Amino acid sequence: MKLDTSNWQPSCFGRWQISLQAEAKITESYEWGDTRDRNGQLVYQPKFNKELVKIEADKRETELRSQKHRTKGDMLLRRIDQPNGGRTLMFWSRPYSDIMYQLDSWLITPEGSVYTYKSELAHEMFDEKFIREKEIYLAQNLRSRKAHQLPPAPAFCVENGMVMGTKNTIEIVRNYILFPALPGLSLDFSSTIIGKKQPSLLERTGGLGPRFASLLTHSSTLRRGTRQIGNLKAEELALKIQSDGKVVHSFTLNIPGQIDSVLAPELNLYLNTDVRDSSGQVIGTPFASDEDALAFWDALVSGLKLHH
Repeated sequence: MKLDTSNWQPSCFGRWQISLQAEAKITESYEWGDTRDRNGQLVYQPKFNKELVKIEADKRETELRSQKHRTKGDMLLRRIDQPNGGRTLMFWSRPYSDIMYQLDSWLITPEGSVYTYKSELAHEMFDEKFIREKEIYLAQNLRSRKAHQLPPAPAFCVENGMVMGTKNTIEIVRNYILFPALPGLSLDFSSTIIGKKQPSLLERTGGLGPRFASLLTHSSTLRRGTRQIGNLKAEELALKIQSDGKVVHSFTLNIPGQIDSVLAPELNLYLNTDVRDSSGQVIGTPFASDEDALAFWDALVSGLKLHH
């Protein structure tokens, strides 16, 4: 069965492209960082503008200058002025500890979009040149984009924006999607750059072959194995489960990443219909049959691409 996807739209999550129903509701979460420090959350702030950034940054800077560290003087350590009116403040993470620094940034794209970025840095990793280079790199390479616009060149897509380039960084995506036309259906989309080889999906689910899912109470296996998506090799596991008297579909896909590769991160998709209503009752699958569920899954998966 082939699903009609004429009203689906492309979305860009991290280094990946995927097509979704136009009415899909997306909750986005992105982390970015250098391999030498802790990554931080990069958050789109649609209600902010350049003037509000100045007000908020000035207020926070004044607070930090007035607060005292137990042994180090002012809590504020550095101020870094960023392009387009943005700012980064570096300060002690706690007034009684000299182990960790924190960096709070307000970043403004050339198009005027605002993002906040918070990260931490261990004291032993302190290197002012590195900190300035990292924060300025992010500020200079952050660009705005429309929700369904794909990047024209290699980039790490974030909500309504993108970090241009292929610098060796830490990039993490954790997005959650609901489909209003299909109540009870959710999709978890996660991607990360791996530092070492990870067990594959089929390895994680045990080496018991096609009988594995049948060993789980009230479940049966619809698919288990490898599949090709363009030039990408993936592993998938599709289960049909009885939960509280309702049929639930649970589909998982893993595309292994290449070690330390920004352009080939690991991807995990988890499509699930085990959603509960406000009373805690399982809603059950919105699909009329296993074939319909698999057709929707195949339409999602076949649209996956790495954008280089």
